[in-house]
Amino acid sequence: MDDNLKLIKKEILKYQDTLVIFFDEVVMLRGWMEDTNPEWGDYFYIYEEFGPLSKYGAYSCVGNFIPLKDQLKSKDYKELIRLFELNRMPQFLKEIEYNREK
Repeated sequence: MDDNLKLIKKEILKYQDTLVIFFDEVVMLRGWMEDTNPEWGDYFYIYEEFGPLSKYGAYSCVGNFIPLKDQLKSKDYKELIRLFELNRMPQFLKEIEYNREK
């Protein structure tokens, strides 16, 4: 395992399934994945957006995120989590479960 992947996995394990900010969007950090294209292979953070359709997306790990847990008052963070859960439809991403087991 290369050094970058070790750092990414450490960061993911610390903040997985918590709310974070990517650019200007609050999302739930769900995991990571690897792009296996040999020309430009990269690692990506997998996130879930707020909303009833539970859309998922990916940001390159070249960028970074701002964690919200422990940055907001506990009451405020719990309210954001409540709103997130209230507005989502549970779905399953096999890629995340697969990478959690690695």
